[in-house]
Amino acid sequence: MKRLLVAFCMLALVAVPVMAATPTHRIPAKSELTLSGSYEKPKGEAAVYSVDGALALPLNAGGNILLGPKLHYDSDDTKQAAGAVLEVNFLGTSKSGPYIGANGLYDLKAVASTERYTIAADAGLKIALGKGGSGFKVFAEKPVAGRGKDETYLTYNAGLLVRF
Repeated sequence: MKRLLVAFCMLALVAVPVMAATPTHRIPAKSELTLSGSYEKPKGEAAVYSVDGALALPLNAGGNILLGPKLHYDSDDTKQAAGAVLEVNFLGTSKSGPYIGANGLYDLKAVASTERYTIAADAGLKIALGKGGSGFKVFAEKPVAGRGKDETYLTYNAGLLVRF
């Protein structure tokens, strides 16, 4: 009887953490496609625009950690870049919530005496509209290494968010 009780306790010690970690009622994580941009037309000067697109795929069942490719298209062809994005959604990909992230971009064209990469940190809010979770993304971003790291200001952005 003692061996049976010990065996039952050992089985419970192993089974309870496994059952607690297994998501049985969670909404499956979704991938996120984001698109944001800017357009400025100073008086008497050429228009300046940029567009950023990223496809972030979930790395865990809850969608808290996302990783994927990012592209930056700019009116200045020396600033066009490709790289990766990493985001941590505090509430997963099923609803609205705050997030933090980082992205690294490598410039596709070399410019003399200029660093060819940028690493930026961002934080913001993803606002879901409707049951699908798609909506808007508003965030602040600051370069922390590479091109633009000496800038003292934050950039504030808004973009479209599609979850699928």
